[in-house]
Amino acid sequence: MKYVLQIFQIIKYPYVKHALILVTVLLLIIPDLIEPLIIQNIFDNVFPNKDINLLFLMVLAFGVARIFWFLLKIFEDYLSASFGPQIIFRIRQKLYSHIQKIDFITYSEIPNGELVSRLLNDVNYLEHF
Repeated sequence: MKYVLQIFQIIKYPYVKHALILVTVLLLIIPDLIEPLIIQNIFDNVFPNKDINLLFLMVLAFGVARIFWFLLKIFEDYLSASFGPQIIFRIRQKLYSHIQKIDFITYSEIPNGELVSRLLNDVNYLEHF
């Protein structure tokens, strides 16, 4: 996994992490779609035919689907945790650079501390969203 991320950093494609998170979230759906089919197969084929080998295979498939989901969830959480602070940092940078470009007349119309308080609260809200 480390090497895949290094390759994407070399390519310097700006939305690689966005795409990775999207693909991971879409792949997280697969085990949730497979598990009902496994259970249906158990009730339709294993129990009426009393096929122990097929039951073992279905239980194994169910376990593999859960492990696959678990590993993908860890990867998705890692990407989200590493990417989220970067987004918040960029938002804060853009807001503060915008504040510095506002003329002094606008500052005189806004009560003391309201602008900074509002910016901090809005960014903190986004951070915990």
